[in-house]
Amino acid sequence: ALDEQARQRRQMELDLRRAIREGGFELHFQPLYNIAENTLQGFEALIRWPHPELGLISPSDFIPLAEETGLIVPIGEWVIREACRQASVWPEDMSVAVNVSPKQFGTPGLPQAIM
Repeated sequence: ALDEQARQRRQMELDLRRAIREGGFELHFQPLYNIAENTLQGFEALIRWPHPELGLISPSDFIPLAEETGLIVPIGEWVIREACRQASVWPEDMSVAVNVSPKQFGTPGLPQAIM
């Protein structure tokens, strides 16, 4: 059973690397409302992984592995770039929120990725 778990973990890591290389992720946007003003303020970008063989994989299944392997850094950079790219065509009063991994905060390239 332990061998099978290790094999599945390794396969998911390889699949994550391929998804990073081939653009295998997508973003979904959750609305952010200002309740006091009853207005839409913007959206939170949420990463999703539609795996070509396994279907939609929950972030709770792949984010911990990405954190452990350091793959969260390139994934996080993609999320920042893609969220900003999509938000660039929204009305100016709409904001976009992106979750940043604690591991990303320790990388020197974070400010450049955000800029």
